[in-house]
Amino acid sequence: MAIHRVNPKGSMEQLSHLEMELLAKNTQGNLHQLYRNCSLAVLNSGVHTDDSRALLSQYPDFEIRLLTREKGVSLELHNPPETAFVDGKMILNIQYHLFAVLRDIVFVNALKNAIRPLEETSLEALTTNTVFSILRNAKAIEMNTDPNLVVCWGGHSINETEYQYCRAVGQEFGLRELNIVTGCGAGVMEAR
Repeated sequence: MAIHRVNPKGSMEQLSHLEMELLAKNTQGNLHQLYRNCSLAVLNSGVHTDDSRALLSQYPDFEIRLLTREKGVSLELHNPPETAFVDGKMILNIQYHLFAVLRDIVFVNALKNAIRPLEETSLEALTTNTVFSILRNAKAIEMNTDPNLVVCWGGHSINETEYQYCRAVGQEFGLRELNIVTGCGAGVMEAR
């Protein structure tokens, strides 16, 4: 059985004890299966497939566990795809994305549940706060800089015409030095 321990990259590098406690509770709760499957998809990056059933059946023994440390967390991966590693070390971009899954699925949900008791706050205000928290924690919003963020929704599987269009639009955005947020998978994200 292959076991790898991975330290965070990105916004999850330093956490308070309360934040670690929230994460520990929520990684093993009702979100565990979603978190596990999304983490497996990230670890399988670069493999050209949209067949989630095939991926899940290929790695039935894959497991991910959260470990707490003095100032943060690390992940323990059991039987991950070996394509996520080079010479035994996780590929850096995969490492960033693996902790983005932890942040965006588990941490954001924990924060949302923690502020839910604020009954006097409107649903719109809670939603706005949640979106702001996601963008801030992803470091998509920076203080004292002009916002140059473009959000494009996309899909996993797109036809050749859509792919070429997305590629052309993405190149135009890139020439203007705009940061692009897309959907995920081997579709729009690859085209940009």
